[in-house]
Amino acid sequence: MSQTVDSASSHAGGTRVAMRAGLYLVLAGVVGFCGFRGWQTYQAVSADPVFEKQVVANFGLNDAPHRHLDPSFTDANGDLLADTPSDPAQLVDPPSIELSHVQDDPGSGGDSLDWSLLGKQIGDAAGKPVTVVSFSDARGELDRIKGGKIQIMVVHAADAPYLVNQFGFIPIAVAGDDKGPHGHRLDLVVPAKSDIKAPEDIRGHNLVCTQPLSVSGYRAALAYLHENLHMRPGFDFTVSFVMGQRESVLALGSGKSEAAALSSDKLKSMTKSGEIAATDYRIIYESEVMPQYAIGTFYNLKPEVAANIKKAVLSFTNPPQPGDKGSPIRLLPVDYARDFATLRSIDDAFEPRLLMPPKSSQAPAPKD
Repeated sequence: MSQTVDSASSHAGGTRVAMRAGLYLVLAGVVGFCGFRGWQTYQAVSADPVFEKQVVANFGLNDAPHRHLDPSFTDANGDLLADTPSDPAQLVDPPSIELSHVQDDPGSGGDSLDWSLLGKQIGDAAGKPVTVVSFSDARGELDRIKGGKIQIMVVHAADAPYLVNQFGFIPIAVAGDDKGPHGHRLDLVVPAKSDIKAPEDIRGHNLVCTQPLSVSGYRAALAYLHENLHMRPGFDFTVSFVMGQRESVLALGSGKSEAAALSSDKLKSMTKSGEIAATDYRIIYESEVMPQYAIGTFYNLKPEVAANIKKAVLSFTNPPQPGDKGSPIRLLPVDYARDFATLRSIDDAFEPRLLMPPKSSQAPAPKD
């Protein structure tokens, strides 16, 4: 009797095993088919240039050709800057000069210049009274620029390419010292033990960024990967935001990020403070220095006036300030074509920040 029961049980058990095996095969076939169809669909949409362009555009990137001077300007010597008008009637010789500068941002680590002293030095050189005006955002100054009411302007260097191309801004100097320009670099950084050895190895991984308006924490990274390595966000790598440089560094140190786009100065300061150890990370790419501020005039100033202003600016040395370390701040001459190459590539890849909505309608503006 027991043999009969055992035989029946064995037969039933074998049937159940066979049924399960068959069900698994069916499920595997369904999953495999769906995966294959999904892969086919992904390949199809990836090959669709319209779909690809839309996905890339969602990250703020655009496929516009390299931006150039507005057609109303000429550039006979190829320095990427607007020529001074040859018609004397188009030259501006104002009775007084307005020096307009972006407000210092306490806590950003930026340079703090003695604007009154700089204005006096420019006025003495030009033989004209100088009014110093501060502004919180260059967007609010565009109408004054169009109206020719500003002769000298100090702006965030990242905004300079747009002003050069649209308004004939002529960068003549950046803040620095005896060691060179003050500013920061884009650092692409990975955990020390990561298999990612070079920027192209970010393909297939996630890049941690700060926020969409950040220069070194987002825009410089995507512009570099897109223009130099033809790597597309959303296709070749993914992007996540942590809304701050400090948060990016901490995510790197904790091993929660595969790769991060960072400002070199923030990485250095947090390494120095011990918030992250130098042995915790590797830098796989570092850009040229991106200056913090640019000071310049406009293309249609009378040449003698422009020359006097330039001489005064380049001879200016900021008086010692409380907490200053090292040599005093100076205004260093720049070659726009050479020294603004990285910032121009960002301006090519993204719509200029000056065209973005006002700060009040978006996340707090980054300090980098």
